Amino acid sequence: MSLSSHDYRKAFRGWIRPGWATAIVLLFVFSSVRFVLVLQANVNDNYQYISYFFVMMILLPFVCLNGQGQKSIGIDKVSSWKGIGWGAFFGVVSCTLLFGLMNWFYGKTDANAFTYISHTYKELPEVMDSQSRLMYFAIFAGVSMLFSPLGEELFYRGLIHENIAFEVGHNNASVIDSLAFSLVHLSHFGIVYLDGSWQFLFWPSILWMLGLYISCRLFYFARVLSGTILGAIVAHASMAYYIFYHILG
Repeated sequence: MSLSSHDYRKAFRGWIRPGWATAIVLLFVFSSVRFVLVLQANVNDNYQYISYFFVMMILLPFVCLNGQGQKSIGIDKVSSWKGIGWGAFFGVVSCTLLFGLMNWFYGKTDANAFTYISHTYKELPEVMDSQSRLMYFAIFAGVSMLFSPLGEELFYRGLIHENIAFEVGHNNASVIDSLAFSLVHLSHFGIVYLDGSWQFLFWPSILWMLGLYISCRLFYFARVLSGTILGAIVAHASMAYYIFYHILG
């Protein structure tokens, strides 16, 4: 069930309507701000504001939507725990395939998304024992597995998806929200900061975005199978876990 005008809180009903316009405005505002914050963080190594940004994404549907609206975007009881399990499986499989392809084509170079992202964590020691690895995993992966999946799934597979589905249906909405998600992640990899200058890695970025697009489609299927946005969040968190497993390995 997609959003309706009555799903927004009364304070917002006069100037927000479900559909393309709302989705485009939200995507433009949040994607452009996030893009700039991530690019700046890749230069100055300050990711603090990105964490705040994810918190804003988490709060957005609770601020704008009433209880029925929150239910419409998937904040609901789990109807199938098997669907949650499938979500975890989707996350691990999609990350494994992307990691394998990146290593196959680009090895341990900065044209590999996993290698480049690992280099953005400059405070990591070159050699880690099991205890230090666990500590850094808790610091970086723990935060990414909490704030990023919650914020991004509530935003893309929730609020954006349902606004677009209001106009073109759920399958087409999934295609569009997955494309939007993969494009904004060019700021994480694709547009890279290397040796004091910006570069655009065309073919590596195509592989990166394709992998993320397919992953997002699987996140949506996890939401459908579980009957709740939690399915997508678990799928996303599982992928985040595996990404950091490889980075810290």
